[in-house]
Amino acid sequence: MSGRRFEPFGDYSSQTYLLVPKASGVDALRHHPVLRYIKVAVGYRARGCSDVCGRLVEFGRRSLYAGVSLNLSELLGQTVFRQ
Repeated sequence: MSGRRFEPFGDYSSQTYLLVPKASGVDALRHHPVLRYIKVAVGYRARGCSDVCGRLVEFGRRSLYAGVSLNLSELLGQTVFRQ
């Protein structure tokens, strides 16, 4: 370890945060024939940031992103691995 302390809201170098809720986890969408297989992702990523003594010296790139994905565990559970 380099002696640096982990600070998730202060040190952004090489950090990625994701929020990925499943539609199947919402009662109103759980029984919908299509929407229950959908996941919506919102994320934040920082690369190339560096600091010296807690002061930002060089700022890299920050990205916010959103996406839609397929909930394979729900899809396979309802088709291939159905009981």
